[in-house]
Amino acid sequence: MAAMTPTGTPPAWSALPPAVRAQVVARARQGLPHPDPGVRAAVVVERRRRREFAFRLASAAMLSFAAVAVAASVLIGLFGLFADDRTPGVVVFGAMLVFVVICLPAAVLMFWSAGYNLVLHGTRRIESANVVQALADRRQPGTAPVAGHARGFRQPGAVSLALLVLIPIPVCLGLARFTSVYEEGGAAWVIPVVTGVLITIPLLLIAYAQAQLTPFRGVVAEFTTDGVRLPALGLDLGWAEVARIEAVDFQQTLCCTVVPRDPAAVAARSTAPWLRRAILRWQLRNKGAAYLPAAWMRGPVDEIVAGAQALHLTVLAGTTA
Repeated sequence: MAAMTPTGTPPAWSALPPAVRAQVVARARQGLPHPDPGVRAAVVVERRRRREFAFRLASAAMLSFAAVAVAASVLIGLFGLFADDRTPGVVVFGAMLVFVVICLPAAVLMFWSAGYNLVLHGTRRIESANVVQALADRRQPGTAPVAGHARGFRQPGAVSLALLVLIPIPVCLGLARFTSVYEEGGAAWVIPVVTGVLITIPLLLIAYAQAQLTPFRGVVAEFTTDGVRLPALGLDLGWAEVARIEAVDFQQTLCCTVVPRDPAAVAARSTAPWLRRAILRWQLRNKGAAYLPAAWMRGPVDEIVAGAQALHLTVLAGTTA
């Protein structure tokens, strides 16, 4: 048995004996939690730590890639803008080479991030097998409100997409200037400008979709004795409309899941941005639940779910008393 530490916190995953960790993995493959509450709590805490680290790593990778890509594109643009008929083509080739060399460290970081997420993906089954039981271990009524706040613009890809729309501008201006040195007439600008438009429009559409899909600021979910408020999904629910609150592994991530008693009626009330609303309606009509991914919120999702379940128990006890 893995006892809690004297401060009441679970033991560290690395402090568990290898045989115990092997047993956790073996039982998780069968969809079973570990029988020891202390080990279950250690699994939840370790998975939480890994998820947060993977998030920070992915954010750093995306931001660093965007930063060096913009810097390199500006460099290429400058080469083109200051080119003249005496500028050899090797200068432009050198600029392209610099672009590749500068981007290599960021690319390595991105692959490292992807690799870490693959490792994280391998522990998903361990978490999903233990987190539900770990929440059941501590399930008791409570009245403290709990809220999940958006992570902000540190969300992986958010700032990166905003920066990426800047990449075509200096590149295309530089290419246009460089081309105009060797071509006579205004036709020299046509190809670079059209290229810039064709590059920029898809990036803008991706950035728009990212903003539609992910809440970047404010409260994502709030649970109080008065009810459930889900600003990220454009929903306000009374506790009478909620069947249960769960922590569910959905689409390779742990989610705070709200299961309404009448999913179809709830789906019609959402005021979220249209793309997020369409996904919510699909979830409610096909899965019967609304999912709030861990990546949307700061703080441990299991703690938010535990607080929401405690409130739900209190409300149920009050209505049945």
